[in-house]
Order: sequence, then structure tokens, then C-alpha cells
Amino acid sequence: MDIIIALANDKINNYAELRLTLRSIDKNFSGYGDIYLIGSHIPSWVHNIIHIKQEDIFNRKQLSIYKKFLRAANTESVSPDFLRWDDDVYLLEPLHSSQIKDWHEGTLDEWAKKNVNLMYGNAIRNTLKIFPDGLYYDVHAPRKFNKERYKELERYEPHRKEILTKSTYFNHVGGDPVYMKDPKTERGLFYATNKLGSNDIKWLRQMFPNPSRYEAGYNPNS
Repeated sequence: MDIIIALANDKINNYAELRLTLRSIDKNFSGYGDIYLIGSHIPSWVHNIIHIKQEDIFNRKQLSIYKKFLRAANTESVSPDFLRWDDDVYLLEPLHSSQIKDWHEGTLDEWAKKNVNLMYGNAIRNTLKIFPDGLYYDVHAPRKFNKERYKELERYEPHRKEILTKSTYFNHVGGDPVYMKDPKTERGLFYATNKLGSNDIKWLRQMFPNPSRYEAGYNPNS
């Protein structure tokens, strides 16, 4: 099962979040195939990774995410089931791909009442209109998608309005929901960053000091 990472531009930090995410995968994750990066650019230090070019759409973050994973779903070389992994999610403990769950954090209705930024709040409310009793699956943790089932999300018109891709997918296909506090607010099996600060960088570099096989110049014997 391949890993797909939708990549936004991060030229200021030279993709430090991605580098540390890949180190955490290399150190702690097992049972996966290739890693694909989908975005307009990838950093020069990336190694042993497949790049699929896909431009972002201005002022349409959720549509940009949807289209990147749709591109993966339409790529023949990508495995029939794939893992969506965000570029700022760090795996802190050993985990096999078979242990990935359908993680959620409560209901869409609960999240529609939270104090979040306007654009994200609109995406939550648009998703809630589709699934009035739906769960909020957009916690920052990897998730398994099926290519053919993912293509079915077109019926919800993501081009017309911003909707949450994870929540739309899992409320559409059903599954076995497991509650997880978002790793951006509570560190556990995973940790995720809102914006990578100096304290985060220091701690994560202590956790993952060694270059991964996905970095140029990697030496497994060093």
C-alpha cells in the first residue's frame, strides 16, 4: 500500500516538516510500498520518492487537496488502496499499515460550532449539509483510501464548494470509526504541528536525528 503526501510550497523552511515526517515514517512505519509527493514542486533533497506534479488552486485549499488525491486515484502505478499522509504528521511509535484506523474526533455538528477560521468553518458547514449526522474525520493522522471509492466523491461537487475530503470520504463509504483526539492538540501515537516553531524543530530533531532513506546522501551504515 503506497503513501500519498499532498505537498504545499514551503520554501522558507526548505520543507522541514516534510523532512521530519519522512524520518518518522522511515523509523516507525512498516507495511507500505512507495511514497508519492503530489504538488507543484518538491525539495531538492528528496530521494527515492515519486513526484506527481499538480498545481494548487488559488484560495481553494480544500479543492486543491481533493484534486491532488484524485490525481493519485487516477494514477495507474499507485496501489488500489493508498494511505493519505499529511506532510506535518509525525509517527512517534512503531506502527504497521494494517493498524491504521478510521479515526474521527466527534461529529461535524460539534465542529461546526467551534471557533475556527472562516474558510475552514465554511468547509465544515458545507460537509455537514451533506452529512447532517456525519462524523468529523479530519484529524491529523494517516488514513486509508480506495482509489475507486475516492472517485465517487465527485457527486458531492467539490469544485462548486469547499468540503472536507477525509470527512466526506469516510461518511460516504462508511467504516469502523475510532475516536482520536487530534494530534495537533494532544500528542499520542502521532504528533502534528500547526506551524513548525523552534521548540517543535528542536524536539522533533531529537526524536528523529538521523536522515531517512528519502533524503539525498542517506547512508544506512552511518
